[in-house]
Amino acid sequence: MIFEDPKGNKVEIKSIRNHISKLIGQYPEDFFKIIIGTDSQQKGNKLTFVTVIVIYRIGKGGTYYLRTQKRLEPVPLREKIYIETKMSLDTADTLKTNSMEGYVKGNLEIHVDVGQNGETKILIKEIIKYMEDRGYKILIKPNSFAASKVADRHTK
Repeated sequence: MIFEDPKGNKVEIKSIRNHISKLIGQYPEDFFKIIIGTDSQQKGNKLTFVTVIVIYRIGKGGTYYLRTQKRLEPVPLREKIYIETKMSLDTADTLKTNSMEGYVKGNLEIHVDVGQNGETKILIKEIIKYMEDRGYKILIKPNSFAASKVADRHTK
């Protein structure tokens, strides 16, 4: 998987894992969260998905990496939410391989762009169950900032 840093430089996911490991080693007294979220935006027939990996050093800020994927056909809302969820899951599964698995497992959150208000509220229970069955902590709106704020900013 190829991501971009905030400056637009291409970065392999292996380098992101190395960056996380380096930060944890550099600041062993600090706590980190790794947060993954995906959002999408439909413009005509073009659908843009953005997945982000946020490395949050609690109380001290963070950074993120993003991956953009495009589709050229419209997708119904339910399918779009499941595609976003699957993209986040695939990223989490890839990120937690090898030496990162132990650390990432307990400190990884997946933020999903669904909430109690709006059309997505009917999907909350099944999306949460789908994610929890895979062993991930999930947050929804208004707490899912990686999807609803960071990724959303890059879909436009």
